[in-house]
Amino acid sequence: MDPTGLYEWAATCASGDEQCEQNRQRFRDALTTVRTAAEQYQEGSEERVKLEGILAKYGKEGKKNRVFISFGDAGGSPAQESTSVLGKFVLFGARARTITFDLGVIDKSIENRNDDSKPSIEFAGLVAHEGSHLFDKNLFGNPVSYAGSLNTERTAFSAQSLVNKGLNALSEWGLWNPSWAEADRDKLRQAGVEHEAKRDADRIWGKK
Repeated sequence: MDPTGLYEWAATCASGDEQCEQNRQRFRDALTTVRTAAEQYQEGSEERVKLEGILAKYGKEGKKNRVFISFGDAGGSPAQESTSVLGKFVLFGARARTITFDLGVIDKSIENRNDDSKPSIEFAGLVAHEGSHLFDKNLFGNPVSYAGSLNTERTAFSAQSLVNKGLNALSEWGLWNPSWAEADRDKLRQAGVEHEAKRDADRIWGKK
């Protein structure tokens, strides 16, 4: 694993801010869950390599590598990424990636469901999803076409699905269901990934 992939917090918790500390612990726990899911796959398999690559991209806590984790409003979505330029020159300045998780939106979406999806695993899936976007590379880290958005979302939802698949846990996003017949599981997982990727790409580009 790449030892240089390291994240830090976007802001410092105020003294005595228990909610801030709880949010951070949920993120730490989510990374542990992603790691547990990765370990369910055979070493060297495509699934394990993908999840371990995402964990390496996040890396260890508290080291400066221009990946920041934040909690709060994500524009109505469960999570959102933004890219900023560090330094004076746009073309040559280092770029920082901030991932913001809206735990209120995430928790509400799960509370409103009457199924067996597990909040901790669903959050871990989202952490894997957003971690996949850390590999999206261009000037400002965002796709410049509908096709580009569809491709990056497809890759991210695929990574998210692997958390649920590895732990054989129901996905509220339709990415995995333990009740699927063995022969149909991979086909249904891919269909779920494609459906969610298209929905996100349509939303990003204002398509109905």
